[in-house]
Amino acid sequence: MIFTTRKNNILLFASLGYYFATSSPALCAPINNARATNGTQTQLSAADLLKNGQEAQILNAQFQSLNTTSSCQNGQFACVGDRFASCVNNKFVLSDCPDSLQCVALPLVNERGTVVSCDTTADALDRITNTGATGG
Repeated sequence: MIFTTRKNNILLFASLGYYFATSSPALCAPINNARATNGTQTQLSAADLLKNGQEAQILNAQFQSLNTTSSCQNGQFACVGDRFASCVNNKFVLSDCPDSLQCVALPLVNERGTVVSCDTTADALDRITNTGATGG
């Protein structure tokens, strides 16, 4: 399982393009990462997609300065080194990413925002580059 973010008090997990939502990490059901309106998938504008890519870049840069003793707010997700970090009782709790993956912020493609997840470096760079953001 790969951790992502909390939305509407639901813990989201991501794995190769699929998102899983649960209020309990032990129970997962797949959901699509697209908002639907009358059965059609919404599309982000190029400007919003670019902003998502830039926000992912900013978060990844900020994550470089985090360590196990960095302060955090409950419910916050981040990357500490290559590990996924969730803030519990104002302290980061670290989880290893699966082999060959590292923790990164990624741009969402169907709605505004980013997601913190485990991914390959190559895929993370491709996802950010595909938003139009430059500089990695």
